[in-house]
Amino acid sequence: MQPSQELKQSFRTASLWATVLVVLIHYRSAAATGGNLNGWLQEFLINGIARIAVPVFAFAAGFFYFLTFTGSYNNYLAKLRQRAASLLVPYLLISLIAFASWSTIQMLSGKPTQLEPSQFFARILLHPLAEQLWFLRDLMLLVVAAPLVQFAVRRAPRIILGILAVLWTMEWQPAPIVAGWYALNVETLLGFTLGCWAVTRIDLLESLIRAPKRFSFALLATWILLLTIRVAIDPSFDNWYIRDFTTLSLLLQKAAIATGCLGLLSITRRIENQRLSRLAEFSFFVYLVHEFPMREVLRRITSRIVGEEFSFWIAAPAAIVCSLLLAQFASRYTPTLIAVLTGGRTMKPVSLSAARPRWRY
Repeated sequence: MQPSQELKQSFRTASLWATVLVVLIHYRSAAATGGNLNGWLQEFLINGIARIAVPVFAFAAGFFYFLTFTGSYNNYLAKLRQRAASLLVPYLLISLIAFASWSTIQMLSGKPTQLEPSQFFARILLHPLAEQLWFLRDLMLLVVAAPLVQFAVRRAPRIILGILAVLWTMEWQPAPIVAGWYALNVETLLGFTLGCWAVTRIDLLESLIRAPKRFSFALLATWILLLTIRVAIDPSFDNWYIRDFTTLSLLLQKAAIATGCLGLLSITRRIENQRLSRLAEFSFFVYLVHEFPMREVLRRITSRIVGEEFSFWIAAPAAIVCSLLLAQFASRYTPTLIAVLTGGRTMKPVSLSAARPRWRY
């Protein structure tokens, strides 16, 4: 069974919203401490709602990879070549741009840094200054291991998915930390593996995007309720390379993420706007450029205007707009360059002012 055009478009729209959420995560400027409303709101939005982004990306990546993966040697090699262009090339280019920007800033500030070859290698390949690249690194590893993933899912889907679900739910990371990042984050592995399994149950995805609106809104309401409870009982929750949480807050967080992912996929079909759909073509570009050095520039500017703690509310929207405008400019005037930077992805200019969502009931 092949996915319908509506399902494919739902994934594209979900990826656009997930990209926006990733930008929010990287521009956080305040913690939820001392009853600070600003910090609490950022906690709810960034460490709550936005945490569905990675699972959505990983699930979509796995789904579309295995949709055309036959398991043959030639098909595997062809997909490796494709992903080298669409993942490895952007990874290296953005990593080099971030490193060059950092080196320039250091020189201009009178603090030039000399790195050993091993340190340079680590900064470019293992742990780039552009923090969002960790996800692309995970995907590259999973693409290499795709035959093993498919074999495991075909032989024992319930056991494999059950084990990964438990690891993810309890925040147990089996992979070692390499250069400051997990060699493979269990959240990415679970999402990618679920995508592999979903290829065999496309009917469930088709049913999800066509679910009654009361079902979609029930999912969204449950998502918000779970997050509200979690933030209320544990506003300092953190599971990003540290374990600052309780068992209850962790279970609430994971339940909220799972519900939120389903809710997002179920609601995207109801957002009907052709230009908004075309904006989804810019998702990967926005993902690549929104971080360092753009983040550093916007944070410094906005911190001087409203203070560092409130800079998020200006810097994050500015980053999204700047990234989209840059994508517009690049797609219009340097299409070849942008194709190389984004791994061959095509982007057509679109009127941003007209890209307002219209809800379909």
